[in-house]
Amino acid sequence: MINVNKPTFHYIAHHVASNAGDVTCMATIPVDMEVEAHFLAKEDRVIAGIALADMVFSEVDPKLKVEWSRKDGDNV
Repeated sequence: MINVNKPTFHYIAHHVASNAGDVTCMATIPVDMEVEAHFLAKEDRVIAGIALADMVFSEVDPKLKVEWSRKDGDNV
């Protein structure tokens, strides 16, 4: 687990969650629907922040399953 101050963590989690509860999505997407998403790097970069992303995703939806194909420090 990483050390993140609570106000920063809650700020990030709030903004991620605020997009998840959008009325249009809730009205048109079945609750039990499974989806797959990918992060796309538009430029060469180094992966950083996976542990924080995992914490935020878990806070927003504890049932969310996230699988990473890269790790912090990997070049993409």
